[in-house]
Amino acid sequence: MIMTALSTVWMAALYSPALDPLRVYYGTDTRAAGFLVGAMLAVIWSTWQTSHKTGSSFREALGWTGLLALMLLYNKLNEFQPFLYRGASS
Repeated sequence: MIMTALSTVWMAALYSPALDPLRVYYGTDTRAAGFLVGAMLAVIWSTWQTSHKTGSSFREALGWTGLLALMLLYNKLNEFQPFLYRGASS
């Protein structure tokens, strides 16, 4: 979680609306937060799965919700929007 926070803070610090955001957008050090959050969720989810039995309808609804959210964000955002670099605040 510390590495996720550091990566996010570093991305916000490097981003400047006046400059091209390609360094921030493609930099491994600044994009690591997304991968680290995914890894954290995988660990939490697998631990939770072994201790709780969830219905397949809940998992299916969660999956469809995530897919719809990704599709919406993919269609609405691009690499030049400050939303991506400033912690969802412009």
